[in-house]
Amino acid sequence: MPTQFADPKLRAIQNLLARDKVRLRNMQTGELLHMSGRGTTTDVNWAWIGFLHQAETLRIRANLSGSDWPFVAVHRDLLEWKVKLAHV
Repeated sequence: MPTQFADPKLRAIQNLLARDKVRLRNMQTGELLHMSGRGTTTDVNWAWIGFLHQAETLRIRANLSGSDWPFVAVHRDLLEWKVKLAHV
């Protein structure tokens, strides 16, 4: 459900902040990191989304714990654009 803003300035600020967000994608399988930070999903609605520095923090934590980190940061618009085309 889209969020509606009574104040257009607030909407503009939200759009400005959201422009640099990324999703984490496993390039071998095409799956996305789940929003919980554990596991994967193919549905963009359940995928993790955040800023590049947050993605880097997740990668560092995974490496420190000895976990494999197959994810690459992909700009959110690239994934959401493909999803919209698939539904047309």
